[in-house]
Amino acid sequence: MQLASIVFAAALAAFGTQNMETAAADDPGLLRDCVVTFIYDTNIPADLPAQQGGVIRSVNVKEGDHVAVDAILAQVDDSIERTNEEASIARLEMAKEEWGNDINVRYAKMASEVYKFRLKQAMEASEKVPDAYTYTELKVLELQYRQYMLQTEQAEHEQNLAGMSVRVREAEKKLASYELGRRVIRSPVEGVVVEVFPRVGAWVRAGDPIARVVQLDRLRIEGYLQYGPISPADVDGKPVTVQVQLAKGQVGTFQGRIDSIDPIIEGGNRFRVRAEVINQKIGEHWALMGGMIANMQIHWQQ
Repeated sequence: MQLASIVFAAALAAFGTQNMETAAADDPGLLRDCVVTFIYDTNIPADLPAQQGGVIRSVNVKEGDHVAVDAILAQVDDSIERTNEEASIARLEMAKEEWGNDINVRYAKMASEVYKFRLKQAMEASEKVPDAYTYTELKVLELQYRQYMLQTEQAEHEQNLAGMSVRVREAEKKLASYELGRRVIRSPVEGVVVEVFPRVGAWVRAGDPIARVVQLDRLRIEGYLQYGPISPADVDGKPVTVQVQLAKGQVGTFQGRIDSIDPIIEGGNRFRVRAEVINQKIGEHWALMGGMIANMQIHWQQ
């Protein structure tokens, strides 16, 4: 976006500022001396399991770098976790092979068919010739047939257990991959790296700060309104125009909307409101920065 789209000339800035100051006495919706703050400003911690630390293997950013969402900031040593993941993958493959192996089921079914046929032949022979088979021989044949029927059920049961084992191994693999992923420290937002704490080879514990990242594409403007002439309901969600004094006498104009109202009346019978505004770039750098002082005009008609 060109500079002219967000910055007025110095003379126009002075005129606009003067108009806002003149209108301040008559317009309770003009907030002066507001503060520009970050919506997201945090020290990103090392996400490690409790009671376990690690050595910083690599740091991929430096102060001033612009980072995208999920950009890798640093890498903690993951040798053990990588080995655990490899072992979990191997166990999962073994479980899948076991689940797909139905040899025992097929053998038991074939054997039961054979003994079923032998029992049928023996019974038919006994009907024709009463002394062809003794009672004991027929019972043995029946037992062998039922044995392989039960063996078929057992083989099918073991195959079902193998299928359940696959699900267990899949969960173990997910857990191993999760633990491996926790050794990669990523940025949760698009922003700018303000500070990097550890160096390569440093030991970090769970929760130790890795980097400080601030979000700059959107910022927050904080100011105070007088309770009485205006109520929180009057301003909730209202659009705003923000003017900020920039370098070299220039003034930047930004658009936003009231998105937060404190439910507390502070000294002077005032309450605090916050508006989220969209930042703009001048060349490669963002125009708005945290800590700037701004004037904010609330627009009553949306």
